[in-house]
Amino acid sequence: MEIRDAVSSSDFAAVAALMRAFIQWHYARHARDRHIIDSYFEPAAFEAELDALPGEFAPPAGALLVAEAQGRILGCVALRPLADGSCEMKRMFVDPDYHGAGAGRALAEAVIERARALGYVRMLLDTGPAQKEAQGLYRALGFRDVAPYYDLPPLLRDWLVFMERDLIEAAPTRS
Repeated sequence: MEIRDAVSSSDFAAVAALMRAFIQWHYARHARDRHIIDSYFEPAAFEAELDALPGEFAPPAGALLVAEAQGRILGCVALRPLADGSCEMKRMFVDPDYHGAGAGRALAEAVIERARALGYVRMLLDTGPAQKEAQGLYRALGFRDVAPYYDLPPLLRDWLVFMERDLIEAAPTRS
């Protein structure tokens, strides 16, 4: 499996297809919360985002990475700038047929390294409450729960899980 930048129109089309599958996956995983999912991924705005890829994830301040195996794009993750030297991990999704194969971890590690290379000092993300596997991965990679870091309606603020991690490694202490 290779992690690489999405650069071509076919890459962006594959990412858009994954993102549409991501919404369907959310509907299945959060069946009782479809109205919340539609509030977060407002359909018209989400389609506009997909049509404009890479959009806010474009270099030099952002990134849109894909996991590819045997010529098939099976996962993606995005990075966008925030204020104060921070960035946000967005749109991480791996085709369910490839869950458990390490693509999610590889994508997350790659986007963290890219953020460091771009000079970001902190990475934030939000995720759904039923995405326990993703939350476990994020915690294993050093993320911790935080309060909401952007304005959103109370329904979403109370539903989402917000996380962050520092990207600057602490210098070793001398003994």
